[in-house]
Amino acid sequence: MGGLEVGCAEDAEANCICLLRVVNVIDDGDAYTLEGNQIVSTTSGKRWDYCIDGDDLRCRDVSSDTSTREPGTLDLVRR
Repeated sequence: MGGLEVGCAEDAEANCICLLRVVNVIDDGDAYTLEGNQIVSTTSGKRWDYCIDGDDLRCRDVSSDTSTREPGTLDLVRR
């Protein structure tokens, strides 16, 4: 299952800088295609902008239906 990781530190100006990470399992049997810099679900039509940097895949839901958009950015790392 998933979990929540939070870490905070104070910077030189005494500002609190926090990193929040939600770890989740995605079990999705959909098929996907690529269109330009977007991953597109062939079933739901949802769209994610994506970027590949080394072993990291980052994607953000940019689907037109904002009520079902996944919040934040997904950061997937090859293991």
